[in-house]
Amino acid sequence: MGFIVNEKHLRGSVNSKNFRPLTSILLVDDVAPFRRTLRELIELRPEFLVVSEAGDGREAVRLARQYQPEIVILDINLPTVNGFEVARRLSAVAPNAKVIFLSMENSADIIDEAFRLGAEGYVHKSEVFELLSALDAIRKGNKFVSSSLGRRHPRRDQ
Repeated sequence: MGFIVNEKHLRGSVNSKNFRPLTSILLVDDVAPFRRTLRELIELRPEFLVVSEAGDGREAVRLARQYQPEIVILDINLPTVNGFEVARRLSAVAPNAKVIFLSMENSADIIDEAFRLGAEGYVHKSEVFELLSALDAIRKGNKFVSSSLGRRHPRRDQ
């Protein structure tokens, strides 16, 4: 299955040394205006492409199966199926997807659980401006924790 890509997402031809493959992203948050804002922020960078959005956990699993995104940006507190359960199910339906949790939760236990479930990143919603840094880190194979949370929970760069 391919993706329809408009011209703003192209960076040179396939033979060009400037060509950079797109990183496909699924956004999952129950607040539609917040998702729109995230999409606009992410798509400021031409190497990222939001392939779909979900407003609840059940829809997230279905869309992950359909689109096979490289990265899923996932809230924890979702209707129908919570974000932790979605992360568990992703290993079966989109095994190559990397998860960044984006949440208001800031307890060490919650963050530890996110990483136990295989998360590559954890961004606190109050620091949403760090999302692009998290995406860059994960694209390079590193892990990421928001700077304010990193004081209590060390950044897990590999």
